[in-house]
Amino acid sequence: MRTAVHLTSVLTIAVTLAGCEPESITAARDTLGLGPKRTLSLEIPVTVDTFTVTEILTDWLGISTIVIADNLIAVEANPQTASLDIAGGVGTFTNVPLDSSVLQFAVEEEMQFSAAGLNLGEFQEAAEQATVHSALIALEVTNTADAHLTLQDFTLGVVMVDPGTGNIRRVLGLADYETDGTGTPILVDVADPGLTTFAIGRQSLKIDTLQAAAVVDRLVDSLLAGSQVALVGAGTALVGDGSPGSPGSVAAGDQLSISAQPIIGFDFSIPQAGVSLDSSTAREGLDLDDPNANDIEARVDSAGALLRVTNSTPFGLQLDIVLVADSVADAFAEPNSESLTSIIVSPALVDGNGRVTEASRDTVFVGLTGASVRPFLGEWFTAGVLITLTPPAGGRGALHTTDLVIVDATAVMHLRVGGGQ
Repeated sequence: MRTAVHLTSVLTIAVTLAGCEPESITAARDTLGLGPKRTLSLEIPVTVDTFTVTEILTDWLGISTIVIADNLIAVEANPQTASLDIAGGVGTFTNVPLDSSVLQFAVEEEMQFSAAGLNLGEFQEAAEQATVHSALIALEVTNTADAHLTLQDFTLGVVMVDPGTGNIRRVLGLADYETDGTGTPILVDVADPGLTTFAIGRQSLKIDTLQAAAVVDRLVDSLLAGSQVALVGAGTALVGDGSPGSPGSVAAGDQLSISAQPIIGFDFSIPQAGVSLDSSTAREGLDLDDPNANDIEARVDSAGALLRVTNSTPFGLQLDIVLVADSVADAFAEPNSESLTSIIVSPALVDGNGRVTEASRDTVFVGLTGASVRPFLGEWFTAGVLITLTPPAGGRGALHTTDLVIVDATAVMHLRVGGGQ
């Protein structure tokens, strides 16, 4: 029911009890002084919303999400592709039959990424402060040669790009990979299960997914810090399978191409200060003109806001709600916003995989002044909800499709009526 219609109904009941039937909300307001002195209670829904984590990420933060293993929410970065000439790698020729030969050459391919291509939307600022614990690299490796191809001891890692030249940084001619705190290069192996090699058949495409949290975390951190970086793959390529019964060949123009797409899981550690997300929603108010609004405001005997929050996420929550007496895009940017209430809710209970097993709930009631209820009295008011995620014990949490936050905020006004008031 529209709030203004709800108020008309309430006031109509009140003044009918006083012995008259109003024709409008203004007439109802004019007759509030009739009848015995009493208090009329009015509840105004401010926000009654269930925010799934997926909705928060997509609707609030503009992120297109996917779901990976264990219902973990993730975002796909834009893929990048690099190619090299197989013929140029094995020698200068136009066509070479391999028979039982296996030709070998060094391989290095680089794929440069951008911060915009991470597709983190408005979560980008929060991601600058977070450490990613679950991430993948989706690989597509294409071999156009009519010969078996094997990558040996092939790894992927992050290398800074010189902004002046656009070239990756090198030490003694080799790619200068980013390192961890011990000085060890941060790399992920590209290999078939249990092997140190990665085989691609003749004229074929091979798809694989790598567990690569450390590499992707460094890629994300570097890009969000403003650096130019590349994902560099390097190792040895073996062309041919050494089988005389199945000869192959390499022709000019044959290519080995690698496409890499980072997939960033929302499984991360956040700083003690937390990370904040906000949303503003315009709602219909009581639609009173100034004389009516002034009269209702003057009749407020007491008022308050009741906020009930259910937290089904692994993170702690602090919710702050502000009001603006108009329809605006960003309630928190308005200098005349009224703070309605604030509440802190503990993280939900989780199992060993970070999946929520029991929600956390809390309720708070705060008193309001007459001026604080004024935003509800106009045609529109905007409720701004600021959600600050705070770290759970251990600092790490993962967001799943089943995680949600329920916010139920109601303003209650007790009006003095009757007795000639």
